[in-house]
This record gives sequence, C-alpha cells and structure tokens, in this order.
Amino acid sequence: MSGYNSDGDAENTNTSSLADLIDQLSEKRATTREKALQDMIKTLRMDYHYDDVEKIKFTLVEDLKKELKKGNHTEQELACQLASVTAITQGDEAEQLYKDISSSLKDLISNSGSQVVKASALTTLAMLIFISESDEQATINSLDIFSSAFSSQESSTEQILAGLKGWSLLSSTISAHYTFATQIPAHLLTLANLLRSDQPDVRIAAGEVIAFLYECAVVEAAMDEESEEIGPNPDEFAEYAGMEFDDLMDLMKSLTKDKTKGRAKKDKEKQRTPFKDIVSYIETGSVPEEVLSFRHQKVSFSSWAQLAQLNAFRDALGQGLQAHFESNQFLQEVFDTKIAKDVKKVTMTAVEKRMYMGDNTERAKNRTRTLGKSRNTRSKEVDYVNQDDD
Repeated sequence: MSGYNSDGDAENTNTSSLADLIDQLSEKRATTREKALQDMIKTLRMDYHYDDVEKIKFTLVEDLKKELKKGNHTEQELACQLASVTAITQGDEAEQLYKDISSSLKDLISNSGSQVVKASALTTLAMLIFISESDEQATINSLDIFSSAFSSQESSTEQILAGLKGWSLLSSTISAHYTFATQIPAHLLTLANLLRSDQPDVRIAAGEVIAFLYECAVVEAAMDEESEEIGPNPDEFAEYAGMEFDDLMDLMKSLTKDKTKGRAKKDKEKQRTPFKDIVSYIETGSVPEEVLSFRHQKVSFSSWAQLAQLNAFRDALGQGLQAHFESNQFLQEVFDTKIAKDVKKVTMTAVEKRMYMGDNTERAKNRTRTLGKSRNTRSKEVDYVNQDDD
C-alpha cells in the first residue's frame, strides 16, 4: 500500500489503487470487502490523496452508505473509519458526504447490536459535523447525541470514550459563554463521577473534559466586563460537580499518585502525567503544550480546545497525521497555520493567507470562511484571554 517516506512523498509501491479497491467493495465475499476497506483506510491515512478521492467520490459515497446499512459489524466499523479519513481528505468539500451518511450513522448509534460499531459511528459523526457543519446552532443541537453516550449507565467503555471525545471536539467550536452557561451545569457532575471509573482511559478523558470546561470558565470570566473577580469562581465551578472545589481537586490529585488496590501498575502510570497536567492547569493556568515538528518549523498547540481537535485528528489519521499536516490544506486551516516545505520561514499576513490558501470558487471561499470562523471561535477566545494575561 501507499507509504510515506522521509521526504514527504508517496512511495510508488501501491499494490492496488483506490479505484481497484473500491471495485472490491462489490464482491460477494465479506472478507474481500473487509480487506478492501482496511487497505483504503491505510492508503488515505498515510498520505494525502485528494485527487484520487475526487475521481471516485460518488461511487465511494454509495458504497459507504451500503456498507453502513447492510454490512456486517466489522464492515460497519471499517466504513465509519473510512468515512472519517475521507472527510479529512475532502476537507470543506465533505459536506455532501456528511449529508448522505449522517442518518445511517445516527441509526447505528441508536440501533446497532455492536457496542464497538456504536462507538465508531459516534466518532465519525463528530468528525463529519466538525468538518462540514457551519451552523453553530446545528452543532449545539447535536451535542446531546454525544453527552447521552457518556452519561448513560448502559454505555460501554468504547461508547463513553467516543461520547466524551466527540462532545469535546464539537464543543471546541462553540462559544465559551454558551458552554459555561449550559454545559457545565448539565455535565460536570457526570464527569466528576467518571473520574471514579475503573477504566483508566475513561478517567483520563473525563479529566481532560473537566479541564476543557474550566478553560471555558476562564474565558467567560475574562470576557465579563462587569465582573470584578480575576478568573472564574472555583467554588461555583465545583458546585456543579456536587462537591467543594478542594474536594474536586483532591480527587484529581489522588489520580496522580493512585494507590487504589487492585488497579494495575501500568494503569496508574498511564493516568499520572495527564492528571498532573490537568491539576497544574486548574491551579496555575498552565496548559500542557504539544508540539509537532516539521523540517523547517514547529507547530504548537496550547489550549484544551486545540488539544481536543488535535487528538481527534490523531485518532483518525494515526501515523499519517504529520503527512496530512504537510500536504492537507484543510488541516492547516483548522489550526490556522501554514507548513513551509521549501523555505525555512514563512511569514504571511491574514490577507495573504486567504489569498494563497483559499479555494478556487467564490462559493467554496465563502463556505471556508464560515467554517473557519466556526472552528476557530474558541481558539480566538483563548488567544484574547492570553493577551490580557500578557
């Protein structure tokens, strides 16, 4: 399959082209279809294949609809993954894919007999909404799908994680004021309870969402011109968790040095660093910075909203994240950056970015601007707060 070499070019070692693979999705043998789905996912993850996807997009959408509706559980899970990476490849042109398969994804979330398929459908639906939905109210209306997944006692570990991550991804595009006013009261108690889960991944994800919500409270306090307080009121924040602020902090601090009997040592070690970062942020305002290094530059991510978005793309693309960052203009636009390939440093004004990074048609340009404003709402709010701190 298509690999990615150190020079950033796709290796010409394809055993099957995407066109050949999509033909195999019509085969009667399920194992053949599954293998074709796996190979298509691998190809689209490891390198940016916009032109190849453009050639087969109509057939691909129809095949995805068929796999999601009539495939076995393995095929449905793989079809969800393929839909996510296809949407990332298409970027702002994934709107039709979103419209065509969203109802099938919602049906799987509600009715699939497989918990893994339900989780996969949740993850893919969140990614498609993030990429293609420009209406903030429509995004807000979709949040209940994901909060229901992490709130229900009947949800599996996979569903809870998909719900938490999907909810965070979509909430990262919504104004901090809305999240502060409605989502903290609605969900903080559930999230605090999830800190006591016996699954380390659930504890970590819940803690990161709590940090994300606290970031919303920080932004809301900074933008409240009538407030005389500096920063959010910790006790008011923790009140929604059904405990005192000190008790909430003690609970999260205990997870940095977990001594609970019966928990595996590797699980305790796995959660130690994330909860140190979470506690440090709430106490000092220091967000854990993540940096991606490229040949001529580095790109940093320094807010919980950005980290939620970065982690969603990392989950979808795996080891292909760097390759897509270098070649996929959509991904660069999401994080308001430009990866320089042939020069050591590129400095562009906002006008130049729009001029050189924009799509060709006026409709596409307008849609990209609208989507960009939606995705970057929280990042701009956090930047505003950071400027005030300076």
